[in-house]
Amino acid sequence: MTIEVRTLTEDDIPFGMTLKDQAGWNQTEEDWRSLLAFRPDGCFLALHEGAPAGTVTTIDHSGVFGWVGMLLVWHDLRGLGIGRALLRRALESLAQLPAVKLDATPLGEGLYRSEGFEAEVVLERRVRAGSPSRGSGERGGGLPRPRPMVPADIPRAADLDAPGFGARREAVLDAWSRSVPGASLVIEVAGGIRGFVIARRGSRATHVGPLVADGAEAAMALLGAVLDRMGSEDLILDTMSRDPAWMQFLDAEGLRGERILTRMRLGLPSTPPRPSLLWASAGPEVG
Repeated sequence: MTIEVRTLTEDDIPFGMTLKDQAGWNQTEEDWRSLLAFRPDGCFLALHEGAPAGTVTTIDHSGVFGWVGMLLVWHDLRGLGIGRALLRRALESLAQLPAVKLDATPLGEGLYRSEGFEAEVVLERRVRAGSPSRGSGERGGGLPRPRPMVPADIPRAADLDAPGFGARREAVLDAWSRSVPGASLVIEVAGGIRGFVIARRGSRATHVGPLVADGAEAAMALLGAVLDRMGSEDLILDTMSRDPAWMQFLDAEGLRGERILTRMRLGLPSTPPRPSLLWASAGPEVG
């Protein structure tokens, strides 16, 4: 058996889309192009006996830690070591960084633990399948109404996001915010922004996140405004918070639990993130 690993290119995106469809994931071709743009030499394709067999992508989050995503293997070839070969090549490409993180599905968690990854936090995927928002009424009290995000907001959004995520990721926020015009929002107050949310078009549903806010009130106002704008579209949100008011709000708005993801780390702990700021993640492919 021969496994080779080479750099992933745009010509490989159709194969990547086939893999993510097999797995039931939500990425689009534009997502793949963005991932290649974030780190062109850090995305890889595995070949088994000369034929495409799997993918993995990586991001360098401002030198603080690396990120591994889109680790996918053709379903008939699982168990042959292809995923491990891809993971090790990804880690090799990030070896200069003090730590590497990823969001693991239950299927992949065993592989990551065997390579030394440790759990950091559990995320819960919530989905809303085709039903409009019921409008719980608990949507931000006296806060200013969320307004559409504009390019000039990105640096300020990155400033607010960095303490919650643990690293600055302005390029990711910029790329993700361009997906659905008018659906990415900020709450602006005198002197800055209280929070922001990005809604990104997916192949299965619109992914809501990251959602970053300085409290539950702002988080609910932002999510409520996105729900109003998206109408009856299917939505996905990976929540980071177990705040009781937030979880009750998700239930009231029809966002139901689908599965658990585990954020894992290999290497040295970075500056501890502030989980009270990060209410929903940007997606398993970027964090």
